[in-house]
Amino acid sequence: MRIDSDFEKFHGGPTLASRDRLHVTIGKKGLLYLNNNTHRLLGRPQAVYLHFNRAKEIIAVQPASPRMPEAFPVREKREGFSIHATPFFRHFGICIDRTERFIRPDINEEGALLLELKYMAIATRSPRKRRK
Repeated sequence: MRIDSDFEKFHGGPTLASRDRLHVTIGKKGLLYLNNNTHRLLGRPQAVYLHFNRAKEIIAVQPASPRMPEAFPVREKREGFSIHATPFFRHFGICIDRTERFIRPDINEEGALLLELKYMAIATRSPRKRRK
C-alpha cells in the first residue's frame, strides 16, 4: 500500500518522560507551573522577571535576583515549581479560564524561557463518568 494524499502525517511526536521534557502550564488563577527539568534548564532561579511581546503573544521568563522588587518569586512544590503571576496577566489582559499547557516551551540562547500563547492545549482532564 502506498502512502498517498489520503494519509495524514502526525506532527506531534512521541510522549517524552517528564524528566526529559520542558513542561509548563498556566492556570486560571495566574499560576505558572514549571516541572523540575524546566526549572533546572532555566538555571534553578529563586525569582524571575516576566516579559510579554504583545505582537507575537510570547511570554518570556528570565532568571532574576529575588532581591529585585519586580521579580516574581519561584516557589518549590511537591513535583515542580510555581510562579504566582496574577498581576502580570492582569496587566497585559491575558485571560485564562482553565489550566492549559504550552505545547512548545523553549529556552533561548540567552537563557530565557519562551512561552507562546498561540501554542497551548488544555491540560485538565474532563471528569470521569461514573459506572452504573
